Amino acid sequence: MSLKTLSARLQYQGGDRLGRINKQKLNGLRAALKDDYNSRMIKTPLHGA
Repeated sequence: MSLKTLSARLQYQGGDRLGRINKQKLNGLRAALKDDYNSRMIKTPLHGA
């Protein structure tokens, strides 16, 4: 795997380490709230995505 490919994968996954952690947490929250009756009450960035 070239450095260019690795860099592109890391950027897609959220950039730096903290960015990736935050993106994983947000994805976990979205998965937990999917089809949950409380999901209307919680606002997340890019809620429609």
